[in-house]
Amino acid sequence: MAAGRLPAVPASRSEGRAPFGEFETWYQVVGELRTAPQPGPAPLIRLHGGPGATHDYLSPLAELATDGWAVVFYDQLSNGNSTHLPSRGAVFWTMQLFVDELASLLRHLGIAGRYHLLGQSWGGFLAQEHALT
Repeated sequence: MAAGRLPAVPASRSEGRAPFGEFETWYQVVGELRTAPQPGPAPLIRLHGGPGATHDYLSPLAELATDGWAVVFYDQLSNGNSTHLPSRGAVFWTMQLFVDELASLLRHLGIAGRYHLLGQSWGGFLAQEHALT
């Protein structure tokens, strides 16, 4: 613990499933999810690597919630706790599919107009494509 800093208070956690067409995207929110125009930091959406990885290895970022940030983790389609689609062929898996899934999640959470993205590996490509669209 840094000098003068109080021990971290455990942040609230909630999870759910956002509809995405006929599928579901699993998500977890750590901290208080503020929608515009509420004051405070905009939520941070974490985009995991892969495709094929899950949100788990990014969980240390949940500590940001102790400083007032809401951190949103989610498992991209066919990974982790989201709908799995093992029989879908390569033509199905497009960048646009994942951009659309992210946009759907943002709308479902009510934060489509106010958020930060942080992507790692494949998630970085997804964040870039999302920003371009």
